[in-house]
Amino acid sequence: MYLYAREPLFTNRLKALQVNKADHSVDPKKMAEYFSLVSKNNLSELRYSLLPLSKVEQRIYAHIANRNLQIVHRIPSDRFLTLMKYEGLFSPRFLHAKYDEPISITNQLVWATPTSGWFFIKTLHDLENPDTNYLPSKDESVRFSHQLVVERDFAPYLALMAISILREMPNHDSQRLSQELLAISDEGQLFTFIDENKLGYLEVKIHAAIHLKNIDRIVIPRAQESHVKAHAKYRRWAPRVSFQ
Repeated sequence: MYLYAREPLFTNRLKALQVNKADHSVDPKKMAEYFSLVSKNNLSELRYSLLPLSKVEQRIYAHIANRNLQIVHRIPSDRFLTLMKYEGLFSPRFLHAKYDEPISITNQLVWATPTSGWFFIKTLHDLENPDTNYLPSKDESVRFSHQLVVERDFAPYLALMAISILREMPNHDSQRLSQELLAISDEGQLFTFIDENKLGYLEVKIHAAIHLKNIDRIVIPRAQESHVKAHAKYRRWAPRVSFQ
């Protein structure tokens, strides 16, 4: 969906700032810097909207906010072979996925939102099945930009999402999940717990493509091992591949 594109979010949000037709444009080369500023503001506004935080909520925030949140992208097995052939992913976007397929963990700078563009439009207009080719208005683009966060703010944003979601639960469920969450020290287990209990989600967007050199680790289902090792380019990327 068009909402995934960086440029409309960049230009439409800036146009919304215009006063007396003044030119508030920013050099596209500074887009990353501007997204970082937008993310900082969005995070601050979300935190402000949740104040005051209870003592337990303060502990939850501290427990999550300074973690190293890994960016995980899952792809079907047949696409992974294509990935090795072309040595890159093109417009990948997922932080979590729930399928037993190859995954890659990347270190490339990215941005994310708590919903997909499709779900945002579906919810905004109460639509059953929005057209994936839907062209959002400038106003819709600006509204979507208020969900934007960059990688630096992923974990703090996820912490605030968890607090917000826990508040909406019945007290006994909220208290139980809060205590279970706070008891988890392992980083991987913590984010798995958040994912499995639907306490937070971010959909990652990577602009255009990501080269395999920017992928830290590739995890392949054991059943695919012989097939993957037979690929002509496997040896080149073998140090980044593990089988589970």
